Amino acid sequence: MSDSKTERARCVFEVKDYSDGTFWVMMNLDRQGLELPGEGFLGFEFARKMNMKEADEFADLLNRTIKDVSLTTFEPALRRRTG
Repeated sequence: MSDSKTERARCVFEVKDYSDGTFWVMMNLDRQGLELPGEGFLGFEFARKMNMKEADEFADLLNRTIKDVSLTTFEPALRRRTG
């Protein structure tokens, strides 16, 4: 049996581009609500090449429909009792 811990954070999606002009979406987190092991971000690359307008529309859709991101971790009960 294991125990779980779920943390949530607000998130904002932004369009970024690589030096070759390929667009991707970065998810920025409000770190006050979610503990991560280090600095960094989560990025999404598109399955097909998109232009800036398409990428912006996609990021806008994500920002309108996704409020929070959550991370659930599991810790085995035995490890918790002995650690």
